[in-house]
Amino acid sequence: MCQSTRGFEPMLKESINHFLASYRNGSCDFSVFESIFFRLVQTMPDPPLEITWFYSAVTFHSSKSAGFSKTIVAKDLFQLLISCSCNGTKKIALLAPLIYVLHDIVCEFSRNGLCLTSEIRELVEKIVDYICLCLVVPENGNVIDEDIVCFEELAGVWMVDLVGKCAKLEENLGVFFPIVRVEVQKGQKSRRGIRDLAGIVMCEVFLLALSLKFNMRFVNEEFQKDARNWAIQTLKQFQNIEFLGEFLLVCIPLKRFKFYYLIMYHSSLFFFPYYC
Repeated sequence: MCQSTRGFEPMLKESINHFLASYRNGSCDFSVFESIFFRLVQTMPDPPLEITWFYSAVTFHSSKSAGFSKTIVAKDLFQLLISCSCNGTKKIALLAPLIYVLHDIVCEFSRNGLCLTSEIRELVEKIVDYICLCLVVPENGNVIDEDIVCFEELAGVWMVDLVGKCAKLEENLGVFFPIVRVEVQKGQKSRRGIRDLAGIVMCEVFLLALSLKFNMRFVNEEFQKDARNWAIQTLKQFQNIEFLGEFLLVCIPLKRFKFYYLIMYHSSLFFFPYYC
């Protein structure tokens, strides 16, 4: 935990409690929170992840209350999150709430039997490209894998509509990390560092993007070849040991499928020479 985060921790905890109380009392006016945390974010060259998450969560809920479409809100959220850090690893970790939001949108389209809009597909592609760019740019200075302050509480702010419905911590984390499997969700209980979170985000983004390709409803041999090539090239660019660890955990139950065997075989040619 960095010194700047320690200094703001009491204020952050108090703000979270006040926000949750206001939301549960039916308030839709979060302008006070937005104003305070906007000034904080603006005065810091590289705001702590926790401050950015709370500010963006409040902005997100305000936009939802104002009636904006979920797609517009998701696109605005992406722009907000990528503007709030100059550190490559933290830039990726910051995206965790966005993946939670996108997964909710994709599931809503699926439940209603609707075709996913091109805007969402393009947004996911932009996120993949953005992560690749973050991995290319060197880190600024010595990066310490800091624990995330108030992690569960901040996740609860994003999931305020669902808070109380999940009895256990891992169930809450299972909602906040909807794409990765249970083992990764439970592992986050003991691994709350920014690097670990970045690895989980990369894993979720990769699997979300891959699933959207198969969700286009036409899967032939040529399509499988294109999807495999995309997966291999993306894995090649996601050369990150935290991502590799999470990805292997998630893909173990999938390896019985030939397609995933091919992906894992080709990706191993890129990954393992670096880490063996």
